[in-house]
Amino acid sequence: MFLTFEPYQPYQFFKFPISMKSSNPTAITVAEMRAIEHDAQVGGISALQMMQTAGHNAAQALADYLREHWPPDRPARILFLCGPGNNGGDGLVCAAALFDLTTRGQFGNGAIGALTLQIYLLRARKEDDPVFQPVRVRGIFVADAESDLRWRVFLQLIGHANIVVDAVLGIGTSRPIGSHLKEMLDEVRRVRQLKREEGGPLLIALDGVSGMNYDTGELDPNSVAADVTITFHAPKHGHFRSPAKEASGALLVAGIGV
Repeated sequence: MFLTFEPYQPYQFFKFPISMKSSNPTAITVAEMRAIEHDAQVGGISALQMMQTAGHNAAQALADYLREHWPPDRPARILFLCGPGNNGGDGLVCAAALFDLTTRGQFGNGAIGALTLQIYLLRARKEDDPVFQPVRVRGIFVADAESDLRWRVFLQLIGHANIVVDAVLGIGTSRPIGSHLKEMLDEVRRVRQLKREEGGPLLIALDGVSGMNYDTGELDPNSVAADVTITFHAPKHGHFRSPAKEASGALLVAGIGV
């Protein structure tokens, strides 16, 4: 069964550098975001519903951004890198919603070339995971790091992609980047440097760059800077504080249905 989503909510757009300070009233703390989500659940909106709405709105924001900024004759080969937590869930919902936009003819409209979607999971998801099932139903290609011997599949995918979506670590992560994720991000960084003259791959972060502190703006040394960040509900203070500010690129804010 295909997911249904809340109606698309208009989003805000910020382009750095801008004259907004970390005390800007539109920015919120992690604790404030948690309280907003908690109050929504008390009011009858489940965490899954918020994730579905967030992912759908992120897909629409990404589609709109590419219509405006992507070369019209260039195919869009999008690779979603998804972690095992909620940020990865946002990425899976976004990928499924983006697929639906293309099949309904609401994505390209002649504005861009052909579009392909692929997903690489840091950890395999259960087949009955409610945000993973829609990806399977739609036939989107999925691979995972746990079964990818010597990164063979990942190296092919990242080498082919010209748009990479970072949906690995989100607002709830405090641990440093290491192990498999460090290797993955090192390769993303290497490919971006290698293809810099070709203008890609474009990196889109969902909610925030993996490894950033959403309150302080601190950034893990293994983080990879984004060209565009689509954050949820409201900007966080960390988006306006260095070094995460410089690593966030253009900032879009997509609603979560509350």
